[in-house]
This record gives sequence, structure tokens and C-alpha cells, in this order.
Amino acid sequence: MAEGPGSNAERAAAELEEARRLIAALEAAAAIEAAERKRVEGELRASEVRFRALVEQAPIGIYLTDADGDCSFVNARWSEMAGLSQDEALGQGWLQAVHPDDRAAIGERWYRAAQSGGVWGFEYRFRDRDGKDTWVFGTAAPLRDIQGKTVGHVGVNTDIGARRESEEALRESEEKYRSVVERASDGIIIARPGGILFANEAFAAMSGYSRAELAALPLLDLIRPEQRASIAERAQRRLAGEDVPATYEIDLVSKGGDLFAVEVRADVIIHGGAPADLVIMRDVTERRRAERELRASESMRSAAEEAAHVGSWRLELASQRVSWSPEMYRLFDVTPDGGDGDFDKVMPDRVHPDDRAAVDAATTRALETGETGPIEYRVVWSDGSEHILHGDGGLERDSAGEPVALVGYYQDVTSQRRAETEIRRLNAELEERVVSRTEQLDATTRELEALAYSIAHDVRAPLRTIDGFSAMVLEDERERLSPEGAAALLRVRVAAQTLSRRLDELMGLSNVSRRDLLRQTVDVSALAVRVGEEVAAESPSRSVELTVTPGLSADADPALLRLVLRELLGNAWKFTRRREEAHVEVGARDLEDARAFYVRDDGAGFDMRYAEHLFGAFQRMHTPGEFEGVGIGLATVQRLVRRHGGRCWAEAEVEKGATIYFTLPAPTPEG
Repeated sequence: MAEGPGSNAERAAAELEEARRLIAALEAAAAIEAAERKRVEGELRASEVRFRALVEQAPIGIYLTDADGDCSFVNARWSEMAGLSQDEALGQGWLQAVHPDDRAAIGERWYRAAQSGGVWGFEYRFRDRDGKDTWVFGTAAPLRDIQGKTVGHVGVNTDIGARRESEEALRESEEKYRSVVERASDGIIIARPGGILFANEAFAAMSGYSRAELAALPLLDLIRPEQRASIAERAQRRLAGEDVPATYEIDLVSKGGDLFAVEVRADVIIHGGAPADLVIMRDVTERRRAERELRASESMRSAAEEAAHVGSWRLELASQRVSWSPEMYRLFDVTPDGGDGDFDKVMPDRVHPDDRAAVDAATTRALETGETGPIEYRVVWSDGSEHILHGDGGLERDSAGEPVALVGYYQDVTSQRRAETEIRRLNAELEERVVSRTEQLDATTRELEALAYSIAHDVRAPLRTIDGFSAMVLEDERERLSPEGAAALLRVRVAAQTLSRRLDELMGLSNVSRRDLLRQTVDVSALAVRVGEEVAAESPSRSVELTVTPGLSADADPALLRLVLRELLGNAWKFTRRREEAHVEVGARDLEDARAFYVRDDGAGFDMRYAEHLFGAFQRMHTPGEFEGVGIGLATVQRLVRRHGGRCWAEAEVEKGATIYFTLPAPTPEG
């Protein structure tokens, strides 16, 4: 059935309306889409602005590169670190900003990372056009497109200059302190109960172990066995955080087995992430020895002061503090509590009233001038007894010469002063006795001299008579005398002549003893040469070599010294006459208290067993007739030397010669 025209028109109108509605809907959708796209684009632009602002203001350097490594973007911080402007950086390789010394290594690493597509990061330096270096830590990662192809890289650089400086400062500090530790004279170790973690060279030296040996030893093995338990307990308590004394002394045993004392300072530190003992040890072996010696010295000083009744004191000028030795309290008859080492407390009660003014004046002078000068005064003990104290002292100065203290001593001289008083009394009495005895001796001497003269005078005449008449009988009656009678008379004559000579020698010895001394400086060497020439002239057939040490001199009477040398050189010539060639020497040697002159020969000598009789009158070391003389010569020498204040002695050996020594005073400077 066919449709009518009205139907088509309606249907067409409906389709048209539907089309219009569809178009309107599409237009509305397009408008919404456009608005949404505009909103998204706005937000994207805002996001890009925020991101760019964030990147630009970031405290780290950020850069983008293309696939060849040329920069397509750098932020301001990267530009600052690299020393390039942002415009200068764009279009060139970022490696151009790297320090020339680091560039090759960094470029190689970047290339390997780029090939592998990995992320890399390490430290290197930027160097700007002014030559300034900046240490950075750099990381980089690849940029890929939607197909995964690497189209560039994004890199980040962080300025690590401050960190590097801190690390360098830390290294320098560690090196400095390590150097201090290694050069320290004290031993330094780090230890735990199980072993020694570190030991410096000083500790290795004082212990005798090497560092390698110490690393294998527990610290307790080095400690004296008797102290190990207490030291281990102390270390455990300290590591546990307890408050224990950090400074103490212990004894260690060296590798060689010797004990040495150390002063220990221990603290807990963190080492290797765990608590450990830092121990500083100072060798105090010498200090301990010095302290022992000081205690012994103090003990000896106290004993000596007590024995000598001497006390010492010291006044510190800065603090006015006075210290007394123990004997000072006994000298002033006070106790340490009562006296307390204070002169101001002791003096008013102990100083004798008559001596207080002098003591006060001396004390004032000492405090004002530092002159403590010797002083003596009396102190009165609590029992009323008086004691005399002698004091003296001086000023003590520091190394700069500044006065720091007054020091001095007091000594109880009561017994000495009483003894001196008694000695003066005895001396006065002795002087009176000496005067009396001298007068008696002078009288006796005069009587003896008169007697000696009388004997010599009165005996000479009978001796001459005996000798003369004996000679006459021998001459006139020889034919009638028997041989025995003639021999007897001859012996009478010899005896008379010998006795006469001895009387002459005795008179000579007496005259020498009475003669006054006329002292002066004598050239002993020259005098010995002259006397030797005289003696040699009396025996022209003898061969005697005389040696005289030059430069000998003495304070003596030249005439009497001539007699001494004449006697000694004469004896030397006499007792060497059995030698074809004899030697005589005059010299001197210094003794502790004097100069000893000597005359030495290589003649007959004598047996030293009889030397004590050598200098006696008429004493002979040889048989009568063997050598001429009556034995008075050495007695005369001894008397003359004694008159000069000297002494004589001899050394000899039979047939090997003799040496006669005598001492004389040295010449005075004025002489």
C-alpha cells in the first residue's frame, strides 16, 4: 500500500529534527571537549612553569643532553657550578665543563653507561674559566622515547666541596692526632679485656715488645700478676659505665722480665662500634726511684738534724707560709700543734727577754732586705733551762733570679759555747803554765848549755893531755915498749881523738839549734849545683854524675839550707865511692800537704828495718871503719829541717842506693 505525501514529509521533518539534535549534541560535546582540552593545556602549561621554576631554583645542578651528549638544557645551579652561562652551555658537550685531569676518565665512564643504558654516578671536578675547581657528585640516567630508544640523558650534579673540605679536615685532624700519638713519649694503647687493639711506638719501646707481638697479647699478661685481678675488675666496671678512678699506678712486666712502674689514665671510647679502653701510660720508674731516694734523703736529713741539733726552715715570700723541719720544734721546745711552724707564735714565749730586741731587729731586716745574717740568742724552754741557738740563712731565687723564699737553719750550740768558755778558761790557765814552764825551760836550757860548754871545755884539756902524753911515750919509749903496750897506747890516742871530735860535733849541733832563722826565698836548684861542685872538688878522682831538677825553690834560711845540702850531698858522694860511675840526683815531688825535696844516690844503701835510728845522734847504718864519720850528720839535717817546720825520712835498699827526703815551706807570693 502506498504511503501518502504527508507521511514522507513528517518523516523527513522528524529525521531533520533528529539530525539537528545530533548536531547540537555533537557541537556541545565538541565545546566541552575544547573546554576540557583548554583546561588541561592550561594545567599542563602551569605544571611546566612550576616544574621549570622548580628545576631552575633547585639547589642542585640539572642538565639534559641529546643522544650525542650536547646540552639541551641546564639550570642556573648547574651553570653556576660549571662556570658557564646557560647560553654558553647549550649546544656543547657537558664534558667541556669537567676538569681537564678528570675529563678522560669521566667521558669513558659516561660512554660505557650510555652504551649499557645504565645509571651512573661518581665524584669529579668542574673547572671554570678562572681556574676555580668545584667538587661535585654527578649522576645521569638515559631519556627514552615511547619506543624505548635513548634520545638523551638527564644528569644531576651535587656540590660536595664543603663535604670534601670536611673530609679533608677530618683526614688532616686524624693524621695530626695520629702523629701526636705516635710521637708521644707516653705509651698509648686501645684495649679490651681480650687484647690490645692498638699500641703506639712509645709503649712498644717501654714494654720491649713489637707492635705485632702486642697485638697478640691480652693487656693483663703485661701486668704484674699480683695486680691483675684488681685491674681486670676495674676495667670491667669502667666499660660497664661505672664511675671508677681513671688515674692510678700499676707495675708492668717487660718482655725481658723487668718490672717498670707506669701512671695510668684510662677512658672509655667507642672503637669499631664497641666500647674500649683508651689507656695512656707514663713510665714513672725513675720518679718512683727519685721519690724513694727523696724519702731516704729526708729520713737521713732528719736523722742528721737530730744528731747535730740542727733544724731548717723556709718562708715563702708570696704566701708568707713558713715550713719547719721536725728538729725545729725540738729546738724551740714546742709541738707542731702548739708551734705550727710560726715564728710569731713561738718567739714571744721562748726568746730570752734580754735577747728579744736583737731578734726582732734581725727578723725585720730579713723580711725587708732578704739578709738573714748569722745570729745567736737564748731560748728558754718550758722547764726553765736556757739554750743558745745559732741561726743563719739566705735568699732563694727562681730561674729568672727573682726572690721566692727565705731559707735558713738553727743549731743548738749550747754545749759548744759552754765548751768554748771552758776552753778559754783552760787556755788562759795553760798560757800561765806555758809562761811558767817556758821560764823554767829557758833556765834549764841555759844551765844545760853552760854544762855542755863546761864539759866540752873541761874535757878537752884532759883529752889533749892524754893524747899528748901518749904520743910522747910512744915516741920516747917505743924501744922499751912491748908491741902490745905500743898498740894499747895507740888505741888510747885514737879513743881520745874520737871523743874530742864527738865533742866538737855536739857543740856544732848545739850551736846550730840556737841560731836564729833568717827566712827568704831560696833557689834550691842553684844552691844544690854550687854545693855539688864543692863536694866534687874534694874528690877530684871520683866520677859522679849530679842531676839537679831546675826551678826548685823554698822559703828557708839559705845558710842552714846550705848545711843540709852539704851534709846530704857529702853522704851521697861518700856512700857511692865503691862505684866506678855513680849517680846522684836532687829533685822534688809534691805531696798532699807539702813539697818534698830529695837527694838520691845509687850507692851502698841500707836495711830499711833500721831506718828509725837513721836520724839519731851517733847512729850508723854501716860497720865502723867501712865509711868515715861519727854519725852526727843526719841528726843535724833533721834538726835543721824541723827548725823550718819540715820533716825528714828515708827510703833505701842495700847496695841499690838511698833517698833522703825533707820538706820545706813553699815560697810566699811576696818573696
